Amino acid sequence: MENFEIMTVLNWKIKVDIKKTLEVYKSISVINCECIYCQNYLQACDLYEPEIKKLFDNLGVDVKKSPEIYTMNQGEDGRHFYGGWYHFIGEIIDGEKELKSYQTFSKDFQIAFTETIYMKNDQFTDPIVQLEFVGYLPWVLDAKPEI
Repeated sequence: MENFEIMTVLNWKIKVDIKKTLEVYKSISVINCECIYCQNYLQACDLYEPEIKKLFDNLGVDVKKSPEIYTMNQGEDGRHFYGGWYHFIGEIIDGEKELKSYQTFSKDFQIAFTETIYMKNDQFTDPIVQLEFVGYLPWVLDAKPEI
């Protein structure tokens, strides 16, 4: 890797090629699932806390271009528990390389890094890291989901 930065995120030390990652995200599409849950995610992810947005920015990741987004339930407060993952060009230098558990990044957001890759866009070149997340987001669409 020629253009990489080394950063520490929670218990992981990672090497990231931000420039190449940004180039890949420019060439891929926004989440194209038409389901109401994914459409809500596309709108609600704009409400991520600044430190979460900064994490994505520091990795070169476009939050609206995840290969997989899912929701598991709705909390008592009406927020939805989302999960998913993103890819970036880089590697884990120190820390768990297999997904064993998530770590708390902020009050309502947990992450894990893994070198086990699922649903990779062909634009990404090795080495690749997968950022997995779970967290609560509000329901922002006028249309309501069927529960």
